[in-house]
Order: sequence, then structure tokens, then C-alpha cells
Amino acid sequence: MHEMLWAGISDMEEYKDVGRHLEDGDVRSAFDELYNEHGVPKPRYAAHATELEADRILYLAAFVIKTRYRSGGLGALALRSFHAALRELDAEYAPKVLVLTACPLDERPRPDLTENQEVLKLIAFYTRSGYGLWHGDDEKPDENMMGRML
Repeated sequence: MHEMLWAGISDMEEYKDVGRHLEDGDVRSAFDELYNEHGVPKPRYAAHATELEADRILYLAAFVIKTRYRSGGLGALALRSFHAALRELDAEYAPKVLVLTACPLDERPRPDLTENQEVLKLIAFYTRSGYGLWHGDDEKPDENMMGRML
């Protein structure tokens, strides 16, 4: 059986919606999206079956940069640092694969963008950080699963 890990952020007074996602079983929902009841990757993820059969997969439940600090490179630096720190873990603890859902977690930080435009910006950000779009759904942005090998 796959070992499931998750990463989140604490001190999120400003991001109450993130807490709601985590309380609602976001991690379990993500893995239910990826695998069937027997722990086998679902057909829509067949192209990523090798990655999804890894012993240790980390689901990045929340990655938030406060609005006022966005678009200056801080997010890319933070994500690169996070990846570097994971690579420093002992092999028995280090995840081999990272997955995340590319959907906005805060409430409309950019009123000039539609939710779909925000999702596309997030997908572009994570793509620049080495993630690939494994499954996308314009109608259900919370099902835009992305992943990468560590």
C-alpha cells in the first residue's frame, strides 16, 4: 500500500478556506481521485502509473504566498527550497513523488481574474516548477491534479 504524506501551512488566520479544505479530508479526496479502491491508479492517470506506484508520495495540500508578496519570485524560491529540503531527508522518509491540486485556496485575491484564469496562472506557476498537469477539468478546478518526481 502506498504511504501517504501531506504538507500544509500553519498560522493561516488569513486563509480560512485552506483550513476548510484540510478539515474536509482534502488529502484523502486527492488520493481517492488518483487511485481506485484496490490502490491501483485510475485509468485517467495511466500515463503516470509509474509515478503513482512509488512507495512514498507527498500530497502538497496547501502552498500559499500572501497576495502582497506574489509575482516577485518568492513563491518559486519557496517551492525550490521546499523541494531541496525534501531531497535532504533520509531515504526512508523522503517522498519520491509530489502531487498537488492546482486550485485557488484563498478568496479571490485578484478580482480582475476569473476562477478559471486563476487556475491557469497556478498551473503555469507549478509547470515552471517542474510539475506536469496529470488531469485537468475546467469545470472542476479542484480536480486539476499535477505531479512531479522529486
